[in-house]
Amino acid sequence: MSDARRPSTLHPRTDWFRDLGFGMFIHWGPYSVLGRGEWAIHDERIPPEEYDEITRRFTASKFDARAWVELAKAAGMKYIVLTTCHGDGYCLFGTKACARNSVDMTPKRDLVREYVEACREGGLGVGFYYGMTTWYENAKRFGTFDIRSNPLENPARREGWKSLMAMKYALLRDILSNYGPIDILWLDDLPHVGESYDAEGMYRMVREFQPNCMLGENTRGCGNGDFDIAEERFLDSPPERPWELCMPIAVRWGYHRGDTDYKSIRHILSLLRRCASGRGNLLLNTGPYEDGRMQPEQEKILRTVGAWLKQQGQSVFGCKSVFPGHAEWGDAASTDGKYLYLHVDRWMGEQWACGGLQNQVRSATLLSTGEPVAFEQQAPNRIIFSGLPLDPPDPNCNVFAIETEGKPDLHPWME
Repeated sequence: MSDARRPSTLHPRTDWFRDLGFGMFIHWGPYSVLGRGEWAIHDERIPPEEYDEITRRFTASKFDARAWVELAKAAGMKYIVLTTCHGDGYCLFGTKACARNSVDMTPKRDLVREYVEACREGGLGVGFYYGMTTWYENAKRFGTFDIRSNPLENPARREGWKSLMAMKYALLRDILSNYGPIDILWLDDLPHVGESYDAEGMYRMVREFQPNCMLGENTRGCGNGDFDIAEERFLDSPPERPWELCMPIAVRWGYHRGDTDYKSIRHILSLLRRCASGRGNLLLNTGPYEDGRMQPEQEKILRTVGAWLKQQGQSVFGCKSVFPGHAEWGDAASTDGKYLYLHVDRWMGEQWACGGLQNQVRSATLLSTGEPVAFEQQAPNRIIFSGLPLDPPDPNCNVFAIETEGKPDLHPWME
């Protein structure tokens, strides 16, 4: 991609995007049948004919898009991004451009349409993931799973590559034009050699059909769309650029029966805090079973995060990070300009003190219980909290909301 395509001004919906804060990524497709991750066809070098048989077992028999939306809302999420077509090249939508789709093959349903309707009904932002890579087609047309080399350097592949790109453009046109206004287009795995496909034409097509869509491109470090994508890492994005961190809830993205290394609630909350303080979004991934049900452990994690945010989320969204210095109670604090929020990850019992606050304190509240906290403010810059429970009310993180006179000013005694 050429940097000449990088927009010179921010998209009109930039503020809307930044206000989302938290979203659900969903990796789902025929690879979910195997339960070995979304890269199974590539990693195991599964022949196309064998993968066709696997695809016929993708039934979506218990898929209920409204249940997905309900779970996302319970988790405190504001939008969903669904893999409409991943690297296996199978489409979760009906199309005449490719026979390998959910209407002509199993499960004989337009899964994307059901998803879109449920999101709109539930008031969530609609996001489409679309991958330009297709290991299936590469293996079938060229006899290789390699997608990194320049296809134009091999004369025997040139015409086949042009035909493949024409199909991928037609599929993209279908999802851009057949489902009404969409909010986010998440492009993945664009070919690394820009001249091997019409990048400019693709960009124009997106703007023609979806002018109000926020475009993100997960390639070459991002930067040419409307927002930057950071995959499993934080970006040093300029303040004026909206951005998003995408993370799997475990290690793999699609359903993997052996992937049980789930991120802790505390870890997810720390990701949310860091994203929010930098005006970025967290897109947290789930990998449903092939029948469309969410994995129970992943659902439990999401509902727990949502319950925490319902009680204590005011300390995350709309807040800036405050460095607490060397503090035994935890490593994170935030402020919304009126309150100083202490994110207490290490509960210290019935009485403890916080140092470094320069303001006079008006009140203190424990957000996990909603109860006021008794405190005594001593010089120099010391607040003693007392009458607290011996054990933490919330096992994950308890936030103290400290109302101050003037804008909170915390000066840690040791940087």
